[in-house]
Amino acid sequence: MKRPSVAHSRPNPVPATEANLGDRVPSHPRHTMSRLHHRNIWLLDAAGALVSVGLLAGVLPALQPWIGMPTPVLYGLALWAAGCVMYDAAVWTWADLDAPLPLRGIMLANTGYCAATPVLIAIHWDALTPLGRVYFVAEIPVIMGLVSLEWWVYRRRFRS
Repeated sequence: MKRPSVAHSRPNPVPATEANLGDRVPSHPRHTMSRLHHRNIWLLDAAGALVSVGLLAGVLPALQPWIGMPTPVLYGLALWAAGCVMYDAAVWTWADLDAPLPLRGIMLANTGYCAATPVLIAIHWDALTPLGRVYFVAEIPVIMGLVSLEWWVYRRRFRS
């Protein structure tokens, strides 16, 4: 008697689609973005600003000889990031999150930070080490990525 092959004894797999997955949507960036609630952008922005404060006020001043950016400039950038944290917290706590003005404000603050950073890089170019240059240049696309996410939320929420 012949045994059936393994391929014939298994049912044909059905490709995963939203129809047969129900609430379990695959982890695809398109699905992740569509599930991002407009109120959570404040928490994401505050978390990023807190990381910046920690790096600019705690880690980078300790590494100043290897970074090259003067410590007062690092503290000034940390103050800017701390202002963003306080703004995010104030908006999250007291503001109308269904109004467009607060979101435009944080987009402006983050874009301003990204505009100030190249100016500071240019002013302190000779003092910056290669590691410092890489850090401050790499910081800009990360923050601008957040701004583009905020713009996406803004367009989806307030311009639809």
